[in-house]
Amino acid sequence: MLVVLLGVIVPVAGIGLLYLLRNADVANFGPKPAGALPLEQLASADAQPLARMALAWIPVGLAAGAVIAVFTSRSRLLSLALMTLVAGIVLVTSGGVSEAIENNESLAQHLTSPVALAGTWVALLLLVIGALVGGRLAAAAPRAPSAA
Repeated sequence: MLVVLLGVIVPVAGIGLLYLLRNADVANFGPKPAGALPLEQLASADAQPLARMALAWIPVGLAAGAVIAVFTSRSRLLSLALMTLVAGIVLVTSGGVSEAIENNESLAQHLTSPVALAGTWVALLLLVIGALVGGRLAAAAPRAPSAA
């Protein structure tokens, strides 16, 4: 259950952090994958610099990976795969909803279009990289002795 909840929370946190960094005009360099901020498609501001995306998605992934390593008893790799799947579904769905609203059309017509946008895949890749590193760091960290 925790992993599924993380899969829902992580995209919200990543997109929120990306908005904060965009508004502060931080890390405005590198290639700009389209669809990084789906709600900005109408304003043609959905593409965001790769450096900014990395600053948003990798820390969110680090935190998610650490939570998985510390609080789940399942395989970290399986938990990460499930979280990534749920996060991907949330990203694609939110992008489709955004595009449907932008074009004043039904969601069914736009549900698959975020899959073709590089921003969706870059966000997921950066999230997974951060989660893998965060999970390894958390698993390698010394634990406090438990009280018996």
